[in-house]
Amino acid sequence: MVLPACYFYHIPKTAGMTSWQLLEWLYPEEKICPGRMWEDIINIPLPVLQTFEAFRGHFLAYLESHLDRKLTTFTILRNPVERTISHYCHVQRSPEHPFYDDARALSLAEFCAHPRTRHMVQDYQSRYLACLGQKCPRTLARTMTNQDFATYKLQLALDPFPDELPPGPELYRAARNRLQSFVAVGISERLRESFLLIARKLGAPNPPAFERRNTAPNRITAIDNRTMQIIFQCTEVDHALYADEVTRFEHSVQGLLDTV
Repeated sequence: MVLPACYFYHIPKTAGMTSWQLLEWLYPEEKICPGRMWEDIINIPLPVLQTFEAFRGHFLAYLESHLDRKLTTFTILRNPVERTISHYCHVQRSPEHPFYDDARALSLAEFCAHPRTRHMVQDYQSRYLACLGQKCPRTLARTMTNQDFATYKLQLALDPFPDELPPGPELYRAARNRLQSFVAVGISERLRESFLLIARKLGAPNPPAFERRNTAPNRITAIDNRTMQIIFQCTEVDHALYADEVTRFEHSVQGLLDTV
């Protein structure tokens, strides 16, 4: 079985670590790039990077140009409310995160709107996909120190911020166009079917069932109405994109399970 060189375009907090198991099942360990953030790969020589056949991480839309190589790309989307809650909880329990102190000091509602943290909420999935900025990881890295890399400043410089992107309709179109260029788009809430769809699109056999990884121990179980309303207001484009992709996903997997 010959598989294409692929890229799991990992949007943070969309069941990524669980999804990594699919690549670990499909590709030999030595063919999977070990890096998952730009700091992990920016100093790896290009000839070494080009020996890998599977990439998984938060590289946004800059990876193919960095590698000078076409990749078969897929992603996973998540309900925007659930993704927002998960991101907040993740930052709160991660002392190494650049915004750990902020998250510890803010309520979830405040986290959604605060100038220092709102970029992790406001239409985050759409912005991550649209990736409209003309940024070059190599160029940005030349301006940074090892301390900058240790504090993820390269990744932060590449991540899109709300003020950098266009109004809602244009953002939606850009994100939708990106998704339509992918070989498959899975849904976090339906991982079993998502992995089956992705494997089929990669030309692989049906994968086994995988266990959930990286489930949050500090998960918030109850959200008040005001906070829920704020999350919805901050993720209107994400909700529209997610709803459309769930419909497209349903069409993609229609009849798929009958052949398992």
